Amino acid sequence: MTYSMSRLQRRLESAVSGEVDSSQAFREYYSVDASSYRIRPGIIVIPRDTDDVVAVITVAAEFGTPVTARGGGTGLVGGALNRGIILDMKRFDHVELSGYDIAAMSGTTRGKLDDKLKPSGLLFAPNPSVGPFCTVGGMLANNSAGSKSLKYGSMIDCVQSVTFIDGTGRIVSLPDDHDVGEKILDIACGIERERFPTVSKNSSGYRLDAVVDMDSTHKTLIGSEGTLGVFISAGMKAVDRPKDRILYVLEYGSVTDVASDCLDIIRTGPAAVEFVDSTILGHMEEGFDAKTDCLLFVEYDGLDSSGRHSCNTSASRILDSAGAGRCKNGAVGDSLGSEPERIISRAAHSATSLRRITGENEITRWWGHRDASLHYSLTATNEDTEERVPHIIEDASIPVIRLPALFDVLAKINYKYKTRTITYGHVGNGNIHVRLICKKDRMKDLPEIAAEYLETVIGMGGSITGEHGDGLARTKYVKNQYGARNIRQFEKIKRFFDPAGILNPGKILE
Repeated sequence: MTYSMSRLQRRLESAVSGEVDSSQAFREYYSVDASSYRIRPGIIVIPRDTDDVVAVITVAAEFGTPVTARGGGTGLVGGALNRGIILDMKRFDHVELSGYDIAAMSGTTRGKLDDKLKPSGLLFAPNPSVGPFCTVGGMLANNSAGSKSLKYGSMIDCVQSVTFIDGTGRIVSLPDDHDVGEKILDIACGIERERFPTVSKNSSGYRLDAVVDMDSTHKTLIGSEGTLGVFISAGMKAVDRPKDRILYVLEYGSVTDVASDCLDIIRTGPAAVEFVDSTILGHMEEGFDAKTDCLLFVEYDGLDSSGRHSCNTSASRILDSAGAGRCKNGAVGDSLGSEPERIISRAAHSATSLRRITGENEITRWWGHRDASLHYSLTATNEDTEERVPHIIEDASIPVIRLPALFDVLAKINYKYKTRTITYGHVGNGNIHVRLICKKDRMKDLPEIAAEYLETVIGMGGSITGEHGDGLARTKYVKNQYGARNIRQFEKIKRFFDPAGILNPGKILE
């Protein structure tokens, strides 16, 4: 549909009480996020309330113009970029706490949420490395996770309910709305479950595989990247802020050694197992051995009644999928008792050195190194050779048992295409962040590189994205991930919630 942008703006200004702006400065600001993409929108709306959001969607449907919700703009695959209307949800920033139950509006930043929880000794577990700057709405849209997802899970594991406005202007609360829930259940029954990745973290496509009953129907929206509805609020579950933390920093001579140790380390039941390569550790002035090529951060938290660090069920699921077995009493392998160094040393048999870090301040300082990995990787290009860091293969998640093969594939790609890669991430979940660095004149190889890498990931039973979403980077590969039958079910859920196709088009479904 063709329409006059000025006429659209006049209609929006008369329909909403919030800000409506189409100035060049605003359009330029909202044309970028933390990715390498740029799309200039036509109009920016900053709604004041739910009625404003309904009005914007109603007008957008009348004009046939896209509507894309935006949170903190911290996404890495252009999920908050589009033409048409950008909805900046920053005024939706209220949060309430009742015991362990959190009621947070979508514009609430992760920092504000943490400030609200801290006095009660509580924590919201998903912790993207951008920390205080991302918003609840963005975390919902991407099914965000972070370094503690090995124990505490992703957003899809921590959210109990969502309220959103779909493409018809309808306000929906799930799982309370049983009529909508029945439709979701009906569509979910038609999926080919065998085509969904066998991994602990998956942010690709629509998570219809997570819908098993009426109480789980809201999970369809988590990871939907604003293509099914604009999030207004969510009901989430807090956990006790971890106590009795121990962090081990392990030095390794190669990524191959790291990959071979991961399953044995997961058997000890850690809360986090994170990896950084030589580029990242090169920014840390911590006196590492000159032969050290990469690091593992392995953290344990919480003591059981016998004074042992308790193990976790997420690790058990990861080992089950790898065929690696579980341990007694629902824990995994050896639990850490009075001799934790002996246990972790035995599991990390290829490590060349082990450091034991205790005390909250010192643990936080060390995690600061890991959390800065994205920054370090994005500043690792050589301007003299006009290098680029495209966001396209940066977020795959595979079964942990396949980690050695994944690192081998990356080495072959670097050799074949004369690229280099920086790797880090949630190795305990098999979720490796890859920063592909190539010279400007090799950017033409990107489609071939992406196809080769992502098809390998899919063939391993993995997901093309563990937590960042499909966005502009990977939507074209979603069909290969899921197959024709599941794509038909995805199209059905999209038509049900967004029949005019105005909500963040071009994401998840082409």
